[in-house]
Amino acid sequence: MDYPSLSFSHFVMKHCLALLFIFSVLLLISGCSSSKGFEENKSSDEDGVYVFDEVPVEEVSNEVSENADEDTSEEYNYFVQVGAFTTNDNAETFIKSASEILSEELEIIFNSKTSLYQVRVKKAFTSRIEAAVLRDKIRLNENYKDAWIAKTPK
Repeated sequence: MDYPSLSFSHFVMKHCLALLFIFSVLLLISGCSSSKGFEENKSSDEDGVYVFDEVPVEEVSNEVSENADEDTSEEYNYFVQVGAFTTNDNAETFIKSASEILSEELEIIFNSKTSLYQVRVKKAFTSRIEAAVLRDKIRLNENYKDAWIAKTPK
């Protein structure tokens, strides 16, 4: 005796298992990719914003140098930089909101070495210590916790 419903059930079950296997493999592959890196690269391409790589904490020093000669220089100015962008339009948009929030006058400087529009506080400091005070004040705002000090020749 041949039961047609049994062979049809067997056919359906085999295909369901095959589909379940394929779905599981696809889910495993998509789950292994880094969604954070994807989102950073996606926003970088769409907005024209340069996304900096994360710097390991052990490589960042917030300590002030004990050598006063390194902190004050007749040859350099120190600026607090709050952003860097691939387009001037994005830098301008950033300045409109950041100037109000930070209560600081900001400027855009094009860096030909990196091809980035750098947004920094307009006030120049002759001492890295003075710049660090402003940088630390700016970092209190969660949106600007990545502010850093840039050194430029006078």
